[in-house]
Amino acid sequence: MPLHSTREDVERLLGKPNATYGRYEFDKERAEISYSTGLCVNGWKVPVGTVIDIVVSPKESLRISDLKVDLRKYERVRDPKVTSHVYYANRDDGLRYVAYEPEGTTDGKILTTYYESTTEDVRNLYCKSKDEIIRAEPAKRPKRGQPCNSVSDGEVAAARKSISSASTYSEQERSVTILRANAKVSQARAKEWCGITPLKSTRTRVERILGTPSSERLPAYHLPDEIVYVDFAANPGCRTQLSRQTWNVPEGTVTLIRRFLKKPIPLKSLDIDLSKFKKVKSDNDVEGHFYYVNEGEGFTVEFEAKPDGKDEFVTGYIYAPRANQKRLRCPVK
Repeated sequence: MPLHSTREDVERLLGKPNATYGRYEFDKERAEISYSTGLCVNGWKVPVGTVIDIVVSPKESLRISDLKVDLRKYERVRDPKVTSHVYYANRDDGLRYVAYEPEGTTDGKILTTYYESTTEDVRNLYCKSKDEIIRAEPAKRPKRGQPCNSVSDGEVAAARKSISSASTYSEQERSVTILRANAKVSQARAKEWCGITPLKSTRTRVERILGTPSSERLPAYHLPDEIVYVDFAANPGCRTQLSRQTWNVPEGTVTLIRRFLKKPIPLKSLDIDLSKFKKVKSDNDVEGHFYYVNEGEGFTVEFEAKPDGKDEFVTGYIYAPRANQKRLRCPVK
């Protein structure tokens, strides 16, 4: 069980890893288990050797319908970058499935299963004050409502605290305040969030601000109000021609930031000039799911519209390279 079981528990049940890179190979699946390397080092208040997450990849074809689970308990989110991949997440149980579902299809083939932190784990075990470990001296806390975008290099730890702390004011008010501030700043600096900039910031800077991700394979940062995914460059010099978009920047450079809100907020609560955005239908199989895209600034607002068209709710944000950075794209196979 992630964040509760230990390496000793795992090896008592499964034995020592029997494959390369500390993995387990079984007849029908393979598993990779990540462990804590110290209190709050990986973002969690658990001792060395505690299981952080478990990643299981099936060797046989398995579809979502084969799971026999109640999908009403799962949030379904399509990856905005790799649009053929869909995530089914049950945060209360700490389960997430990645399925191959090209647009217009459902009941996809399961690629990976993640056993990770639960909602209760985030409340009780997430290191909200890890900034105090990273920095020897206390950082100045941004004023209430100060956008995370404008936090200086000397305040990155305090920025992380302003995101994760739920004690200053109510969760809903804090979400609206921070997101509205981010939206205002986005019109001028859309590609930057929380001091993290695509094609400029590094993995080291991200971890200074957000801590260590819950998974190295799909870096995820579980914050009280949202889940943040960060993509990093791994094809410097365009040395390999791939079927997906890569960037000619040093390895470990941020290429994309995706924020999924746990509680959608009204679009009208954000001070955004939508005349600068293009409305795009996202998934053909998800009714009412759209994006407002500003390619010039590399900023996208993900939202859902009610059937009557009267109400629109923001569900997430995407920060990508700007249009004038296309020269750094690697050729796609």
